[in-house]
Amino acid sequence: MEKINIGIVGIGMMLEYHFNAFSKIPNTFITGCTRDYYGDSEQRKNQKLFLKNEAKKLGIKAYSNYDEMINDSELNAIIIASINPYHFDHIIKALNSGKNVLVEKPVVTDFNHLEKIIEKSNEKNLLIFPSHNFVYRPVISKAKEIMNSGALGTIVYSQFISCFRSNEVHAHGWRSSAKLSSGGALMDSGHHQVYQSLYLLGMPEKIHGFKTKQVLTHGEVEDFAMINAYYKNGSIANIGQGHASNFGDAVSGIKIVGEKGNLVITDACYFNGDKVATDADYANSFYHQANYFVDCILENKKPLSGLEEVRDTLAVIYAAYQSAESDKVIHL
Repeated sequence: MEKINIGIVGIGMMLEYHFNAFSKIPNTFITGCTRDYYGDSEQRKNQKLFLKNEAKKLGIKAYSNYDEMINDSELNAIIIASINPYHFDHIIKALNSGKNVLVEKPVVTDFNHLEKIIEKSNEKNLLIFPSHNFVYRPVISKAKEIMNSGALGTIVYSQFISCFRSNEVHAHGWRSSAKLSSGGALMDSGHHQVYQSLYLLGMPEKIHGFKTKQVLTHGEVEDFAMINAYYKNGSIANIGQGHASNFGDAVSGIKIVGEKGNLVITDACYFNGDKVATDADYANSFYHQANYFVDCILENKKPLSGLEEVRDTLAVIYAAYQSAESDKVIHL
């Protein structure tokens, strides 16, 4: 098997998730990391020290900057886990350096940037793999299989909701800035709910969105958002994301109701009350995704949720924001 060496930009919590995931795959290694720098000289000094310490902890190389990393001929691929505004430039540079790319969500938040990425990846014949890790979970694969079999019959109603309390770093960091994040709970963690709904249900026809800011009032963006989605076949779904409460277990999860049965995805996948798949774990989703990313490189597979789904996810989210601000139903 070909050896795959990977570099990662961004040393937040995603570094450890991706490192642990790829460490379980034979002949695949995250061999180095780097980050971007900002602030005054003292802040940059501390950031560089933190980078070296994180790299040392994992036993990997600390590249002094992103350009040094992408120009390393030993690397086959790059993971982009930097903050949202840096993704576009990082992706284009990686493609120009001949690297396949796995990008944390949101891949980008600008449609024009997305089209340029699609054009460049086609030109270079290189892979752009959105980190839509939730669709690679066995519980979602099983749900897809059951739905495709027709066992649920006509889908009547669905729910894709997650509610948790953001930690202090996330609540008061760049995610609280409208300029840096391009949106709040829905644009951030809500990405998971939207792309999963697209994977299982397809694209809705109409969107009615609501957003609110009740708890994380210091920020410029919403701490909870809810989408009412209407589909061509008459099915209706609620797609929601909250960052304001640690008591969201009461509502969090995926529920799909059909005329002949139902699916519930929480700690496992349940079909009409019977447990049919068990691995719903967040950390494990990175392992399953990493496996698929490697298969895409070695076997020329396509991601289960690719750049078209990135476009559709953004379309749904921006339609929800437009709806919330105009108090109107938006037709997609």
